[in-house]
Amino acid sequence: MMSQIRWSSTRVGLIAGSVSLALLATTMPAYAGTPQEVVAQDTAEAAPPATDPVAAALAEAKSSGKPVEVPSLTTQFSETTANTDGASFTSDMTPSPTRILVDGTWTDLDMSLAKTGGSVAPKVAGNSVSFAAGGSAAALASVSIPKDSLKSAAASMVSPDVSADVGRSTAADDPGVSLGWPTGQAPTPVVSGETARYAAIAPGVDAVVQANPRGFDLDLQVPAKLDAPATIALPLTFAGGVKVKDIAATKAAIPVLSAAGDPVGLIGPFTMSDSSVDPKSGEPSLVKPVPVSVASVGGKQVLQVPIEMFTQPDAVLPLKVSATIPIALNSWGRGWKGTNPADADFRVGVLNDATRARGYVSFPVGQRGAGTVTSASLSVWKDWTGSCSNKLEVVAMGAAWKPDVNNGFPGPTNGAVLATKEVPCPQTKLEEIKVGIPANVVQGWASGGTNHGFGFRTPDDTGSSPKIEWFRLCSPAECTGGSKKDNVPSLSVTYAAPQALTPTNLNLDPPLVNNMTTREQPTLQAAFPITPSPQMQQYPAWGRFRVFKMNGAQDGPIVCEMRVAVGGPGNTNAPMTSCPGGTKLENAQHYRFDAFGETAYGVVGTSGASFGPFLVDLVRPGPPLISATAVNAASGAAMTVPGDGWATTADPNKPVTFTVT
Repeated sequence: MMSQIRWSSTRVGLIAGSVSLALLATTMPAYAGTPQEVVAQDTAEAAPPATDPVAAALAEAKSSGKPVEVPSLTTQFSETTANTDGASFTSDMTPSPTRILVDGTWTDLDMSLAKTGGSVAPKVAGNSVSFAAGGSAAALASVSIPKDSLKSAAASMVSPDVSADVGRSTAADDPGVSLGWPTGQAPTPVVSGETARYAAIAPGVDAVVQANPRGFDLDLQVPAKLDAPATIALPLTFAGGVKVKDIAATKAAIPVLSAAGDPVGLIGPFTMSDSSVDPKSGEPSLVKPVPVSVASVGGKQVLQVPIEMFTQPDAVLPLKVSATIPIALNSWGRGWKGTNPADADFRVGVLNDATRARGYVSFPVGQRGAGTVTSASLSVWKDWTGSCSNKLEVVAMGAAWKPDVNNGFPGPTNGAVLATKEVPCPQTKLEEIKVGIPANVVQGWASGGTNHGFGFRTPDDTGSSPKIEWFRLCSPAECTGGSKKDNVPSLSVTYAAPQALTPTNLNLDPPLVNNMTTREQPTLQAAFPITPSPQMQQYPAWGRFRVFKMNGAQDGPIVCEMRVAVGGPGNTNAPMTSCPGGTKLENAQHYRFDAFGETAYGVVGTSGASFGPFLVDLVRPGPPLISATAVNAASGAAMTVPGDGWATTADPNKPVTFTVT
């Protein structure tokens, strides 16, 4: 026969069986009535003032009728403004960094070069790019990037091509790579805007370098015909745990690896081109890949770049061997078959049966502050088309792709076509192509879904007899006919500001008895209607609690104000032990508290709930706390039973011991 016992803090019930009670404390406090709960009433409480800059920006935008920038929501990759409706934001995103914090202020990148100390460097850059100032054996070009910026970028970018291995490096130095001089000291460069030219770094070969947000571009230019093939040997040095392997002369690009052996950057790809232009494609008429190699020479690694003249008699001088050397988190890629591109622009479409290409790009959509995406638009810039009436398709990528290198053609799996845009003549005009993107696609990424980004293609580009449609689009790294700063791809996303939750079921713990509490620091409680989601971790909802000391029937001063994260749909607890200064309630005084929802941005809801007033009685003892020890029905061992529930005994002759305190 089994016996069961159920109790609460105010009652003990005995059911079915003979049970022996050994009360260790028998003096029960006397009360004039039974415990009662003061039910919270939803009221038109005046919300506490919000000082968060995001909330202030929303208010200013609504009152002024003009969008207001929100610096606290700005990142290297995005700029966010509060909209004039006072209830939404618009974030304009780019795939690569376009600004950095300088002395606490977001400042646009400026790749214009200036002499700084013993080097030439961009005026405002997110990485440490520098070029030789001349007159010394300093490196021709160096680039490194702060480890912390890689970590933060990795956290904000949900994209297939992000590798955070450099960000996880424990090396003391920032990851970086430097190219040295073939021989002797560096000549003094001729600096013009974003480029620096070094004459005759080898017989008949000049070097032109240009900084970009991910690293630098290198052009080895050949103004006149060489008498014989040449090999330019550039010593390599590394920092921050990155490395390259010795590679035979069969590669157009050399992977830069983390200490774990994962790619984090590239040296290359290298291509050679002449100065003629194909009127149909806008490309150099002659382009070929250059198979570079890395070899150990005298205990040091050396990048060897062979230069051979074109055999075609119509090759137009000067020739150039070009490459990009990035150390960064890249968010764009390409895939092609046929002729290698001579620069880092996107090629998209069908130039001829042998030459076809697609482009890929992803944006750091992040989780948009847990707000609901209401609209999105994608912008790319065209600086060349192969013919009139070309159609560009934008697709949601269905699989991962690799940055910088050739992903092949047709490349990774494409998802649904999101937009189609017909681009008319003229062929060579720099022109923005803007298309709407379904909000649910971006919302999926913002809600934690896998972000493979966008793909660019032309209709039926895989067919046996496809229409000749050819685009050259500005990429995040290159814009032949425009500006790397102003004409990069961008994604504009408008999303509603998350709404503050309205609390219900306010209470105190322990509960009031006769509208009184006997605790000087009780726990305030409120329930908020929230559904757990991936966004809660990064953008939590909050509850704001205020305790008022009453002055008669009127509110007196606020004696405690707390902001507590809402962890789920159950009670959110705000213990008064967490009050600033350790506030304690005073005996024989009346108090009330209220609660409001608050967003991750500090926007406090306009509708709250109130609890009280209630009396503090620190003289009268509180309700008894009852604990019990019973015998486990299965094992026969003693067990401690929770303070409110059923205890089951294996034998009615075994006692259950209650302790009342």
